[in-house]
Amino acid sequence: MEIKILEGIDHTGKTTHIDELKQLYKDKLIEIIHVTGEHPNTYDWYSQIINYAKYNNIEYLIFDRGMIGELVYGPIYRNKSRLNMDQIIKLFNECNCHIDIIIRYVNKNDFNEYYDLLSKRDKHGIEDEFTKSKNKVRKYQEQCIFKHLINEIESYKLPNVNINSLKFIPKGGK
Repeated sequence: MEIKILEGIDHTGKTTHIDELKQLYKDKLIEIIHVTGEHPNTYDWYSQIINYAKYNNIEYLIFDRGMIGELVYGPIYRNKSRLNMDQIIKLFNECNCHIDIIIRYVNKNDFNEYYDLLSKRDKHGIEDEFTKSKNKVRKYQEQCIFKHLINEIESYKLPNVNINSLKFIPKGGK
């Protein structure tokens, strides 16, 4: 079994990437979990999913957000995370399989265009300049937290974990 974890801030191409993986693995047994704040997001919950996938011979287990996102968004939306880095590393070590972490990011120079696209998608186009600026800073902070967490995971030098960073490309195709 192989695990793929797609992470990153909103509207950076995670779902599009998963759609591409579905096409790539269309003849394989795959399970896609779109993780939200409504899920338990605990060590036990992830462990159960991984064991279920192993038991059912799932070839590719794909998380659309998940473990790392819980460390970013848990404190923001619930004032706490239901998972910690030690538990994530323990899951990675225990799963006995290859793990690809794909982190989607936005270049600093593309952040204005990114945020304009996000605002249109989420219909936030009516924001006043102060709110727009504040929300843009928050998205940038979220991305910085993701990058920090990914760097921490890399520091463990886990032989079964591969990390790829994929840049968000605005529709203009820079």
